[in-house]
Amino acid sequence: MASRRSVSVGGVVIGGGAPVVVQSMLTVPLKEETAAVEQAEHLKRAGCEIVRVAVPSRSSVSHLKRFISRSPLPVVADTHYDGRIAVEAVAAGCHKTVSYTHLTLPTKRIV
Repeated sequence: MASRRSVSVGGVVIGGGAPVVVQSMLTVPLKEETAAVEQAEHLKRAGCEIVRVAVPSRSSVSHLKRFISRSPLPVVADTHYDGRIAVEAVAAGCHKTVSYTHLTLPTKRIV
């Protein structure tokens, strides 16, 4: 069953009955800026419509901002469990963030 809600990721509509969208993730780190942009360009030529990038630390956000300005595709930032990085990624101009929360809580051993 198709979702009733849709979201726009840099002008690409997902959900709400929109056609399926191809998204892929970079395999190079953002700090390798030229290689990251070249890979995004290759993905676009192959039919990809959205690119996802790993942003594992706050220091990665400066690379993210430069990548976004050069990327031929809308950018989704995977912010690795840290909401602060997600906020910084949005401020840097990314089109969407994905931030997984670790749900396992530490247990106390009662003796």
